[in-house]
Amino acid sequence: MAGRTKSLKVLLVEDGADVARVIEVGLIKAGFRVDWVTSGEEALNRVNNGGIGLVLLDVGLPGIDGHTVCRRIRSHPTRSKLPIIMLTSLSDEEDIVVGLETGADDYVTKPFSAVELVARVQAIMHASCYHTLQPVLRTMGWAGMNYGAFRCRAATPYP
Repeated sequence: MAGRTKSLKVLLVEDGADVARVIEVGLIKAGFRVDWVTSGEEALNRVNNGGIGLVLLDVGLPGIDGHTVCRRIRSHPTRSKLPIIMLTSLSDEEDIVVGLETGADDYVTKPFSAVELVARVQAIMHASCYHTLQPVLRTMGWAGMNYGAFRCRAATPYP
């Protein structure tokens, strides 16, 4: 797995240095490259510059909050499909639903296991690749094929 994810850059948007370091270490050990920023403004700039494969997004950020960042990414003409996992200490059902309705692909509450978070990142990337390839496979006449047999990993970041 690590060999296939080395070209994938995860944008970590987290204003807590201790939390960010734990996440960063786990992702690096799993073979991901990590770009860490501490504000919503910085996150939007990095996403707009391209080269990001997935965003780990804290909800409670200074300035532009995570929900707003997520909405702006989802409304971007070329970045709207970028996978986003929200990280937050807000764990009420209502908060989770709001995060997912905002456009997040997954929602992880703090405290969390770094191992579980890495597994969620890998699962989201697998699903992202699956959904990207599915129409291509259909056009090739492989519509009845078990797509789950593909161990696809999205190594190419969104433009």
